[in-house]
Amino acid sequence: MKDVTLSRLLVGLLLLPLAMPALWAQDDEDEDVLQLSPFVVDVSQDDGYLANNSAFGTRLDTNIRDIPLAVESLTRQFIDDIGATNLKETLEFSAGITTTDFNLAGFAGSTNNNDFSPSRVANGRNDSSVVTIRGFTTGTYLRRNLRAGFQFDITVVGALTDVAGISRAEVARGPQALLYGVSFLGGVVNYVPKEPLYENRYSTRVSFGSDNFFRAEFDATGPLAEIGNGELAYRAVYAYEERDDWEFDFRNSESHFFLGQLAWQNDKTRLLAEYIRSDWFQQSPDSIVDFRGDDDILPLDEFGNVPLWYEENLGLGHGFNLSGSDPFEDQQTDTFVFSVTHEVFEGLNVSAITQIDNVEIERLYTSRGRWRLRGQARNAPDDFVLNYTNQFNGNSEEAGYQFQWNDDPFEAESIQSRIDISYQFDALGATHNFIAGWLYDEQKLERFSKHNNRGSWVNLNSSSPLSFSDYDDGHIEWRGYTDDTRYQDNLYLVYNSKWFEDRLNIVAGLNYNRYKVRSIPHNAIYVNDNGDRVNPNGNVTEAQFRGFEVNEALRNEGPGTDRPNRAPVVDFVRFGGDAPTETTPTIGASWRINDTFTVYAVSAGGLFPNPGQRDGRSQNFDAEKTQSYEIGMKFEAMEGKLSGEIAAYQIERENAIWFYSQAPAPRNNFDQLFSGSGRNNFDPTQPRTYAVRKDLVDNIQAGYVPFVNDGSGGNVNHDGGNDTYYLINYEELANNPVEAQALEAAFQEQFARLPGTSGPVPLDYNENFDLLGGGRLETNNPSESRGSDVSFTEESRGVELLLNYKATENLDLIFRGSVQEKEIKEGFALEPHIDPFRENQANLATEFDTWLLALGRENFTDVTDPSTFNGDILEGLSLSTEPDWQFSFISRYVFREGPLAGLNIRPGLIVTGPRPTTTAIGGGNATSNAFPTPDMPTFYDLRFGIGYRTELSEKVTMRLNFSVNNLLDENRVEEAVTYQGPDGPIRRNAFVYYRPLTFRFTCGFDF
Repeated sequence: MKDVTLSRLLVGLLLLPLAMPALWAQDDEDEDVLQLSPFVVDVSQDDGYLANNSAFGTRLDTNIRDIPLAVESLTRQFIDDIGATNLKETLEFSAGITTTDFNLAGFAGSTNNNDFSPSRVANGRNDSSVVTIRGFTTGTYLRRNLRAGFQFDITVVGALTDVAGISRAEVARGPQALLYGVSFLGGVVNYVPKEPLYENRYSTRVSFGSDNFFRAEFDATGPLAEIGNGELAYRAVYAYEERDDWEFDFRNSESHFFLGQLAWQNDKTRLLAEYIRSDWFQQSPDSIVDFRGDDDILPLDEFGNVPLWYEENLGLGHGFNLSGSDPFEDQQTDTFVFSVTHEVFEGLNVSAITQIDNVEIERLYTSRGRWRLRGQARNAPDDFVLNYTNQFNGNSEEAGYQFQWNDDPFEAESIQSRIDISYQFDALGATHNFIAGWLYDEQKLERFSKHNNRGSWVNLNSSSPLSFSDYDDGHIEWRGYTDDTRYQDNLYLVYNSKWFEDRLNIVAGLNYNRYKVRSIPHNAIYVNDNGDRVNPNGNVTEAQFRGFEVNEALRNEGPGTDRPNRAPVVDFVRFGGDAPTETTPTIGASWRINDTFTVYAVSAGGLFPNPGQRDGRSQNFDAEKTQSYEIGMKFEAMEGKLSGEIAAYQIERENAIWFYSQAPAPRNNFDQLFSGSGRNNFDPTQPRTYAVRKDLVDNIQAGYVPFVNDGSGGNVNHDGGNDTYYLINYEELANNPVEAQALEAAFQEQFARLPGTSGPVPLDYNENFDLLGGGRLETNNPSESRGSDVSFTEESRGVELLLNYKATENLDLIFRGSVQEKEIKEGFALEPHIDPFRENQANLATEFDTWLLALGRENFTDVTDPSTFNGDILEGLSLSTEPDWQFSFISRYVFREGPLAGLNIRPGLIVTGPRPTTTAIGGGNATSNAFPTPDMPTFYDLRFGIGYRTELSEKVTMRLNFSVNNLLDENRVEEAVTYQGPDGPIRRNAFVYYRPLTFRFTCGFDF
């Protein structure tokens, strides 16, 4: 564990003396930022919590009232007052935006994380850039109109979202593909960075608070020299932070953030060079439990739970990876930015920028360390208290634990370049502006795999060590790595004009996007003592490792290759070597009715390219696309004291992807035939057979024994013995009414129980039988091969309100509210179960297949064609765990005179409405969540802050700030519901942990 006390002392000694120089003092929010070009946002006019301008939607610095979008600005004053240090904390008062998702991997025990859409993310880290806007998740944000961070499938990595280097945070709600490229389906967050200034300014701050929170910041800027006909200025920002993780016991993190800038400019040109370095380190201080054979006692956390106890459904946090070695993650990011802005002549401006990122991550953790409840343990009584000695209902096998080691270092590199040409002129009584631009984005990620030593499930009370190879013995082997490169380039054209003395503002544009994915897998090479090559199987050591080699077998896939059942790949390039293209349009207009009211309407598109996911027939999915329709009104009254906006929107997303475990996956039926390694043994050349309970057939016609040829004239079925099932040959049903009746009864009576039996009656699609002399030990039907990604269309609708009221010169009040709902519009697109390789096996589906059982025969036009599913039973259902509504309020009262002059007080409230803990459809059939866990109730987060500002001298200003979150300290919320099931009461629980009562105190100096 790092010596955090020494770190605090060194940083404090370094920064605090910098408050002493006698230099001119001025507030950060009053900074004068020189207007360099129409592309740069001027933050110098921000007034407390209010901002009047933004560049969203037009890329030009524009009054927010004239932008046909719902735009929210979070000023530097607001960020400082609430004590936020990263993106998620900054957005906590933004209603309609959630910074945590019940389906993220960080939410232990979530049973409904079956969203396989490319835009999905599973990074619940405190500093993560993962947020959800209008029901759609984004893993990256904007900085200088370029994406910050990397998003590969569910992985999000990149620089810290530290606020030390920003002047303002902005949120544009709605799809934003026109000017900002891919990734933003429901909205985008933009960081407006601090800029070098041409007069000396300095500030330093030190903070401490709950959960061992400690932070120190330093900011310096000013001129350096006159060079040529221009002037050179600099800015340097540094922030150090450490904290314990309130979500996970026994874990702490430490971060360093550095920003260095040099800017040169004259009256025509500005050059900027920028370097950002961020380090983020997280660790567990020591081994909590040593499973190498020591008889340690499992500790309990502050709630009386065993660490990693996953309570039924959510159980947010309060656990960590129990291990025999110290888990950690170390992420280092370097970012370089170079930009030039030049005014060619009046009205014509050119801007070019390049950003280069590099991320390196090292880590060691047990990714699947977990507890599990089974059987009767799920129905534990209300007063049941879990500890390490408990046995559930006298059965010690009802709870267990399992661990899987991971040590997966990886590196990511990115280069983004943008060129903008803006031309503004007056004609026909209006002002016109055209922007033509090109954006190039190349991201490369090397994902290493060094893991997969998994322990079996062990009884909770067992004293035996887990059966995995110990990391310290060097038995965790490299499995390989994947070199992923994704290329995207955008061409866009935007037209912006103002008519009728600037009362009508029109924005229209088109974005043409092209993307390509190249994924090169590499295998690890191991040799034995004799120099012979061996496969990693858990028994190799690091000393036997000899590097990696490209897996040439996967260079080309699809029809005409050795792997014809796969999606087409050419020279490791997905989509058959092609570069798919997409076009997203945007058009909007605002109209100033009078000095008080402005109305607007906009239709905008969003885009997230698919990296090459495939459906049940190995066809690539198209890109995720959203199209938004929004109307709104912005207003400013009472001489500017009252302002705000209200917006109503509808966003439709197509090509969203869900993993549906009952979906047909015909590609899997041919894996063994064509690649030798299928997930099942279905053979389309053999008769399709189903397993039916003997009891059912005997009840229909006593003594009847179905005949299924074993290949040599004998009957696979027999009347004696202990076999529970008969096999029935589907092709012979027309000649065997008894078998047809039995098969239909087994299909229909899925929840019935026969007299004298202890289990359900339905068809068993996986029962073992000795067919063809041991050639196959399973029934033979395509339903064995189920489970696939399916596409669907969904819609999000809502209303949002933002209200700013400056009641007096001393009092500011801000209200934010959001109501939204999300539902499926078009059901799952199931793929036809057609054999693409054999003409005589045109369609292999039957009326007794699992997807028919799950979704109902009546919902298929043709019961032998899954693609005829109409989706009606899914329409209107929701796959979201977002709250239906949110509301926030914050006020700021400043004493400007008298003995309390300089003091401000800030009460605040965040109210989050009920949110589901179970989606309408899990990974199974449409009724798999017939007994859902209960919704979380409305949550009230009451906050309070107090600050003080005073001038210590003519040249030094001191600021003190104290903020408290969750004054009600409602930390652990539990809900339970009981259903009447076929075997009696079924009790379902849901638990959520919210951040407890916490405080932060900051002392800062500006000089």
